Amino acid sequence: MPSPPPKVHSAVRWLRNKDEATKRKGALGLRDLATDVRNKDRICSSGGMELLLDLLEGPWTETTLVVGTEVIALLVTENDDARALFRELGGIQVVIQLLQSDRGATIFHRALLVLRILTDKEIDRYMIWKAAGLSILIELLRNIDGVDTEIIEFAAAALGNMAAGSHEIKDALREADAMPPLIRLLRGPHSAAAELAAVALRNMSLGHRINRELLMTLDGLEPLLDLLSLGQERLEFPLHCKARFAEEKGSARGRLELDGMCNFNPVTGHLNIALHDDNTARCFGPGKTDLSDKNVLVFTLLRRLTITEPENQTLEICFTAKGSEGAKCLSARRSSTRHRTRYLQNVLISPCSASEVKASLMRMLTKLHLQSEFNMVPGQQNQQQQKPALMTSSSHTKKIMHSSSPQYTLPGPNTSSRRRAQALAGYL
Repeated sequence: MPSPPPKVHSAVRWLRNKDEATKRKGALGLRDLATDVRNKDRICSSGGMELLLDLLEGPWTETTLVVGTEVIALLVTENDDARALFRELGGIQVVIQLLQSDRGATIFHRALLVLRILTDKEIDRYMIWKAAGLSILIELLRNIDGVDTEIIEFAAAALGNMAAGSHEIKDALREADAMPPLIRLLRGPHSAAAELAAVALRNMSLGHRINRELLMTLDGLEPLLDLLSLGQERLEFPLHCKARFAEEKGSARGRLELDGMCNFNPVTGHLNIALHDDNTARCFGPGKTDLSDKNVLVFTLLRRLTITEPENQTLEICFTAKGSEGAKCLSARRSSTRHRTRYLQNVLISPCSASEVKASLMRMLTKLHLQSEFNMVPGQQNQQQQKPALMTSSSHTKKIMHSSSPQYTLPGPNTSSRRRAQALAGYL
């Protein structure tokens, strides 16, 4: 049986040792400990973050540096206090120095992962920009021959998050000539990187007239929309679902869970649900994919929500993000019955190919917002209401936040290469 991880204070003490083997032992111990969110603050308060950054600046072997970088990736994932300490100690500059050094492909990969994780917050985006991080990412995508596919994906994802930043950062990306290599990725052989490049180009164009004009001048809009149209037909196919509602009747509130079937409208961004309790299963005849029946409940996905994969064949869409009471049916007649008002809180879709459905959903939503930004579709939200797509990080869950645009997560450094590739292909 594997030995249990050491206590935090023991691992930190080993990290202080001058002997490299002992330091590596301490870093390995911290890596095991940092997978538990409860240990992250303990590691930081015990001086672990500072010692890890010192380790990354030392003359140690590639193996030792790789482990140290992996610990930092775990610590700064979904932990604001650890990230603030990392920032305060100059951690961004240390990681960028690793990317600029010639310390080995594995170290470059792990350092790029850390940088990608950090790009989901504006303060870190700004510091990455000022530390010359943009030029590293853009130069990497200019010369992708022979480069590991996952490194290309990390760089494209990081640029996508950087493009979700301020107007100033969008200007910096354009001036650094980020758009041409991203457009080339759209036409390239790497499907996951192409989709991440699509998010980056979409974010660069959001609320930025000059960048939109440049995208059209470089003939990037057509291949971008073509890419985002892939797989849309699978969204129209009916799937079994379980819908959970919050119900109001006067001053009383309750919850109910109902079985049914659902599909999506790629043109409008709507979720269509036919509930069995309403005897509307007949809406789904053999081969029928158009839920235009009067008994179908219709909800918009162009709002704040989360999408997760609890299991490989289960997709969950949750409409209660940020304290929302849920989604109200677009049809006033169907959203209330006998003085009852129902708010859709979440939908479990199963069985389905969750990663494929999720990827198609993200393409659909990104395309709709892009069309709105370019005023190609009438009746959409105006651009001031939209927010950029972010790819955030989580070691254990695969989540998409949507606030008029998708927000994605990437599996952490301990996730298998196959699962990371699947996640990236699904806009994670």
